[in-house]
Amino acid sequence: MEPVPLVSPNFEGKSDAFVPLALNTCGNCGHIQVSHVIDPESNYRTYRYRTGGSPGLKEHFKAWADTVTTLPKDALVVEIGSNDGSLLNVFEEKGCRVQGVDPALLIAKHAMVPTVASFFTPFIAQQIVAKHGKADLIIANNVLANIADLKPFMEGIRLLLAPDGRFVFETQYGPDVFNDMLVDTIYPEHVSYFAL
Repeated sequence: MEPVPLVSPNFEGKSDAFVPLALNTCGNCGHIQVSHVIDPESNYRTYRYRTGGSPGLKEHFKAWADTVTTLPKDALVVEIGSNDGSLLNVFEEKGCRVQGVDPALLIAKHAMVPTVASFFTPFIAQQIVAKHGKADLIIANNVLANIADLKPFMEGIRLLLAPDGRFVFETQYGPDVFNDMLVDTIYPEHVSYFAL
């Protein structure tokens, strides 16, 4: 197990920020996870990448939103890991009510949509329900694989999602990572590599 430098912009290029990197497979269920999990507080509270700065992403989000689901006007859409709100803004333009949740303090403060500056927990889910009601759509793009303890996360989803609502997430697929040798997607922020 070799230590690798943390090249995330969150660590401001500190050359002394190293973490061991190895993948482990559960002997019972086959789940693949990194051996060393970075403290989410130190990694995501000062996160600096802004989704809106990526060329072509707005057009991608518009097409993505059209293919995911048809929602009635005034539907509640919640995005976990909403960053600057670029994807939620597309749903807002469609007449939906939107709520972001993102732990990056500065990004959440300046997001283009209402954003709770927090990690998603059952408590945050209950707060959103109390203020806005249950969600018709919950989105978690490129978030699920970065969470070490999925049980409270999924409990929050259960509390927040309307009985006929949808939970849609995107994540890298473990077999594709290995079969296509996508080794550049193996790094400490990606905790899990899911497979069916």
